Amino acid sequence: MNILAIETSSSACSAALYCENPEGIGHTISIHEIAPMQHTSIILPSIQSLLEQAGLSISDINAIAFGCGPGSFTGIRIAASLAQGLAYADDMPVIPVSSLAAIAQAAYIENGWERLLTAVDARMGQIYWCAFEVEKGLVKPLINEELTAPEAVESINAGSWYGIGDAWDIYRPNLVSAIGFEPAQIDAGRLPSAEAVLSIARDRYRKGEWVSADKALPIYLR
Repeated sequence: MNILAIETSSSACSAALYCENPEGIGHTISIHEIAPMQHTSIILPSIQSLLEQAGLSISDINAIAFGCGPGSFTGIRIAASLAQGLAYADDMPVIPVSSLAAIAQAAYIENGWERLLTAVDARMGQIYWCAFEVEKGLVKPLINEELTAPEAVESINAGSWYGIGDAWDIYRPNLVSAIGFEPAQIDAGRLPSAEAVLSIARDRYRKGEWVSADKALPIYLR
């Protein structure tokens, strides 16, 4: 199984590749670069670099995963268009992965946090919001992702929750007031990564949870 993942919904431009040898032993390589407004010039060379490191061509890839949003409209469109184009060329399945889930998964990979409140600035006084819990090493949403005012987020039962995303930096008092408690810790600088997308996508690929290229669409929420 060889899966390529792309994530460009934030200021980070990120690509990751999971590949298995003939014995079925797999490993992941990735490139993650903070590069606002440079995604279009960076992402294709990054993918080519990963393929060369692995000794693979695009025809050796079994599926394409991408961060489908919400996030930067331009960034989401870049990832979706690229995933569609690569998948059409070789008739590959596509695995869209929520960019909010990717932020939560990245925080779990880095910190081991298992209950995560993801809040990303959506501008215009609004945020993208969701609560995730880790199950068997993968984040699962507990509520529907939503675009909302920070003071109107869906309430969560108190407990050992961790705040993830830049909206915690901007709207922390509003969010704490709305949910009724202070998170155990906050990682406001966390960004989604292709490696996190890949972690989720590998599980979905095994379960057959993928779509055809024409159905690989961005999720804007707004």
